[in-house]
Order: sequence, then C-alpha cells, then structure tokens
Amino acid sequence: MEQLNRILALTEAVEQHVARGAWTTAGTLDDERRLLLAELCEDPGPAADAQACRQVLQQLLVRNHQMLERLQHERRQLQASAALGDRVLRAYGSNSGAVGGRPGDEGARGA
Repeated sequence: MEQLNRILALTEAVEQHVARGAWTTAGTLDDERRLLLAELCEDPGPAADAQACRQVLQQLLVRNHQMLERLQHERRQLQASAALGDRVLRAYGSNSGAVGGRPGDEGARGA
C-alpha cells in the first residue's frame, strides 16, 4: 500500500504542477509516477490488497482522464494564441509595408 500512497502523492503533485503550467516539473514527476505504476503492475503484492489496489487504480484512472482533459484544453488555448499571434504578425507586416516601412524609418525617407 506504501507504493500506492507514493503514486497518489505523485499524482497530486503532477496535477498541481499542471495547474500552474510548470510543464517540465509535471513531466518529470509523471515519469516517476509511471515507473512506479509499471512496477506495481509487474508485482502487485499480496492478494489481500487487491481490492484496495483496484479502488486506488480506478481513482487514478479518473484523475488521469481529468488531467488529460485539462491538458487538451490548455493545448487548444495555446494553439489558438499562437495562431492569433501569427495572424497579427502577418497583418502588421503587410500594413507596415503599405504605410511606408518599419516604424522609425520616417527619417530615412527624407534623406
């Protein structure tokens, strides 16, 4: 059960780092969590803990699904922001050429 408690603690830490946008730390903690989950699957321990283990794993599955939904939402927002930035940059580039060049070039035209 100690390993399950460690997995739960890592899950909480990953969720907190995801919520703060600390992607690198979240990824590192998730790697550690996945290793512990793999070890648990290879050697589940005594059969007496099977029911408790199953319940914890079901909770983890629900939490993983919720975290994936949050990450997908964040990804869509980042993609939308990046697309908007690209459109703004292209619009600025096409407008600055039509108005007479880059800002600060006004003195160069009179020379």
